[in-house]
Amino acid sequence: MTQTPEDPDVAASVRRVRRGCIMIAIIVIAMTIFLISATGNLAFSLLLFIAAALFALAFFVVREGA
Repeated sequence: MTQTPEDPDVAASVRRVRRGCIMIAIIVIAMTIFLISATGNLAFSLLLFIAAALFALAFFVVREGA
């Protein structure tokens, strides 16, 4: 198995994980809005808890210096 040519940069990896969590949270919010408007079922608003958890993961769990 060969080693990747780039150095393992922890700060860049943390930024990538944070950006991924934020983008997935935005997608979940967009899907929630679409599902609520398409069906009228407010039970889909529970998906906002998943989006909030992803935002919390991005900003509180994934720390730059940790």
